[in-house]
Amino acid sequence: MRRLLLGALLCGALIGRASEASASSGRLKVLTYNVAGLPDGFSTPHPSLYMGAIGQRFAGYDVVLVQEDFAYAAALRQALTLPHQSAPFIRGARWNFGDGLSQFAIGEFSEPWREAWQECHGIVDSYLDCLTPKGFAVSRQTLAPGVQVDVYNVHLDAGGWRGGWRGT
Repeated sequence: MRRLLLGALLCGALIGRASEASASSGRLKVLTYNVAGLPDGFSTPHPSLYMGAIGQRFAGYDVVLVQEDFAYAAALRQALTLPHQSAPFIRGARWNFGDGLSQFAIGEFSEPWREAWQECHGIVDSYLDCLTPKGFAVSRQTLAPGVQVDVYNVHLDAGGWRGGWRGT
């Protein structure tokens, strides 16, 4: 059985000043999902068959954070109805897969700032951990005029626990 760790966090610390025009209450529907988007044969059986269906299911959420948005980014985005979408990140990545961290939302958000972990735990073992750069991305999400939150999308190391985190 494959071990999966929670892949994303939403931090609710409000940024900025609240004003009369800003929302004093509301509801935020958030989804985080590891889409297992390595090429067919690397992970789940034929993820290429499911990306469109996964993208369709993001409707109804305000903010969606995904991990492993690698080989089928176009298929995932083709079915999306959320108007604000981060581009797949591939610059400087191993195997041109990028970090696989993507964000989709109803409201605007800043371009994600990305940080890769300094270490990984193997290419042919530890769930293909070093095949792609794991890490986190941070963006500032606008919820209402004058109301913003910092959103952290995290893809943890797939290797085993070795007595402590050794990141950046």
